[in-house]
Amino acid sequence: MSATTFSSYGQSATLPFGVPGVLAHWFRQSQQRARDRTALAQMSDRDLLDMRTNRYEVSHALAKPFWRD
Repeated sequence: MSATTFSSYGQSATLPFGVPGVLAHWFRQSQQRARDRTALAQMSDRDLLDMRTNRYEVSHALAKPFWRD
């Protein structure tokens, strides 16, 4: 069995299952991005201000497809 190295967000992970492992990793990241964007959409204006962002930037992030970073 060969290992595949995959790098994301400045971190490197060795995935032991080749292509299926990479696909599983991609799927988990896509799900996490969707959850993060849902949480971002539900934040109040004050929460967004605390994060130094605004509704315009949030709407831009929400418009991205789930597979985009």
